[in-house]
Amino acid sequence: MSGSFLNLDGIVKIEIAKEFLVYQCNFDINSYYPELFQELSINFPQSLSKAVKKRQAEYLAGRYIAHYTLKQLGIDVFDIPSGKGRSPCWPNKISGSITHTNKKALSAAGHSNHCELLGLDLEVWIKPHTVSEIKQLIINDKEQLVLSTLGWTNEQSLTLAFSAKESLFKALYPKVQKYFNFNDARITSISLENHTFTIELEKDLSFDFPRSTEFKGQFLANEAEILTVLYRKA
Repeated sequence: MSGSFLNLDGIVKIEIAKEFLVYQCNFDINSYYPELFQELSINFPQSLSKAVKKRQAEYLAGRYIAHYTLKQLGIDVFDIPSGKGRSPCWPNKISGSITHTNKKALSAAGHSNHCELLGLDLEVWIKPHTVSEIKQLIINDKEQLVLSTLGWTNEQSLTLAFSAKESLFKALYPKVQKYFNFNDARITSISLENHTFTIELEKDLSFDFPRSTEFKGQFLANEAEILTVLYRKA
């Protein structure tokens, strides 16, 4: 039964901005089986046929909550396929994003005439022993100074930076159609009071998104994880 994998009665709306909707669901990887795709009316892509159980379960939960979010906008589609770079292909005139951990899946979606860019990322806190291994891949010295003003632990600060840049990537990739690295964008400010951050491009990504383009995002954090959202009004 799909109810043991996905808590359909526990879907939660997360209020962030009026320009788009965000919904969250909880799922249990241990209760996953392939027939759930048909039971939940989600298309099973051939690219997942050789994927491990965990990957299939996370994809299913993510696509289910994405379909649910679209339905709240009055849009019912058969499929949200993966395009270039495994980025979800949203319906025409829709901006959207999907994120998940191994227990939760979230989706954000809005009409593109209200929300031009939209990226969403959920991360569990990075483990303390991995900070030194990945820190220099994610932030530079200037960003370290910004993060040090938070009064957070190193792992919490680094997770915020990682998630913010993931949200930026998800928002921009559909527009620029190219990969870029963590060091191609720099966090310039963070407000704990307002739960906001600003991030700036360090290189030209396209004509519309040159170096020094600035973006604003929001974050929500608890003891287990952090959610970042980056969007731009149309």
